[in-house]
Amino acid sequence: MFKHLDALVAFFVAIYATIHAFHATKKRNNATEMGFRWLFEMIV
Repeated sequence: MFKHLDALVAFFVAIYATIHAFHATKKRNNATEMGFRWLFEMIV
């Protein structure tokens, strides 16, 4: 169970890192990033 949870957290961290890098490269506003960060906090 915990191994599965660790894998799930790692999966979301990877997604977050990818989206964060994408927004940093695009230099778009932080609205979407903040929305995803809120979602990430709610899930974790």
